[in-house]
Amino acid sequence: EKEVRQAAFTCLVEMIDFFDEAYRRDQLLPLIKGYIANPPEDGQHMLLSLFGKYLWELSGEMTEEDLVAFANFFKSKAQPSDQDPQSPTWRTLCAYNFPAVVKSLGVKKYPSCLSAPYKSLCEDPNPETRRRMAAGFHEVCVILGD
Repeated sequence: EKEVRQAAFTCLVEMIDFFDEAYRRDQLLPLIKGYIANPPEDGQHMLLSLFGKYLWELSGEMTEEDLVAFANFFKSKAQPSDQDPQSPTWRTLCAYNFPAVVKSLGVKKYPSCLSAPYKSLCEDPNPETRRRMAAGFHEVCVILGD
């Protein structure tokens, strides 16, 4: 069941371009918002591994409130957590998706939504997380500009 749900979600995200704006806004966005608001325990890897892609693809249909909800989910997963044994994995996936999240949320949201996670991910104790942040640094610089 878990594998089928993950495959279906991955396929749905990969097909976002094929759906019209109304369908994305009325059907896909509420579905993904539901997962973000109450992520299934076995689905968090799926949500975070594709986070940048679906955030970018759906950002045009999102309200300000939606963008804040997605940013808050991302920020919560980008912070170290002693209570979550998967926290290093979540942070590495956040680092991987960071350039797409910056591009989706835009320069104006960077100071309030992404500067703290950026600093935290760059200083992360996990070397793989820091490596992924370093690999995406040039993209973040291009997106943020001067």
